[in-house]
Amino acid sequence: MLQYHEFLSFVQRALLSRFAHLGLVLLLGGVALLEYREQQKMIEKTPVSPYHRRPILPESVSGVVMVVDLKNSERLFRTGALGGQSGQLVEACLSRLWAAVIKSEGMILQTEGDLLRAFFDSEVCKNPLLSALSASNQMKRELDILVQQMRAQGIVDQDFPEVEFRAGLSAGQIRPVWQEIENSRIASWIDTGETSPLLESARMLELEREVQSTQTSLVVMSEDMVVSSRNSLEAHLQHFKIRSHRCMGKHNRIYLVAGYVPVKELAQNTSAKVA
Repeated sequence: MLQYHEFLSFVQRALLSRFAHLGLVLLLGGVALLEYREQQKMIEKTPVSPYHRRPILPESVSGVVMVVDLKNSERLFRTGALGGQSGQLVEACLSRLWAAVIKSEGMILQTEGDLLRAFFDSEVCKNPLLSALSASNQMKRELDILVQQMRAQGIVDQDFPEVEFRAGLSAGQIRPVWQEIENSRIASWIDTGETSPLLESARMLELEREVQSTQTSLVVMSEDMVVSSRNSLEAHLQHFKIRSHRCMGKHNRIYLVAGYVPVKELAQNTSAKVA
């Protein structure tokens, strides 16, 4: 407008046009830099396992994959939003689940929304299945303590219910890989070998809704996993409330599953042994 109405001299117009282009370039560069920084922050939050830090990735690692999902997380999101804390309540629950996995010698593979995926390596854990069940006990205890703290601090009402979760377990081999996304590499995992523990653990998580209709926490796995580890699970067998339950999965596949109810008392004993 200034140039059109000839309010600027020729020199001023020349300088203005040059600096306007420079300013536009700087503005676009700043936007690109902000997007790059946000992308890097997301990548830094992605768990990187010890296997991904090796110069040569192993072809496979054996153990138990555990997928955990918070029940009724919408209530947590809604309560947090009303208190001006948005998704902080869900993040607090996930941090407790994360800590429970670490205490039981497991490692985190991925977190997404209100879902967590963990792995218990057979080279690290004496019994990966037992470690996964101990982690579920610890999760139950940690979530109950968290709810008690939130009630005491007035973050939630006194009648706010306990936070429950569902979990799926599957044993097998997985392989660490790097995924190329634009100019960045993200640590990831894929199934390998004769089984598909990543896929099957997610399937067990889905079957939890068919196994029970209550809102209590439950860990679902194949009946074969329990039978093959029966001797080592002696202290936990009484807490398998569901055995050899017949479920129909995708593609009309029949599953025989078992359901384990996490127990807070066992979590305390397990944590004492780890300490």
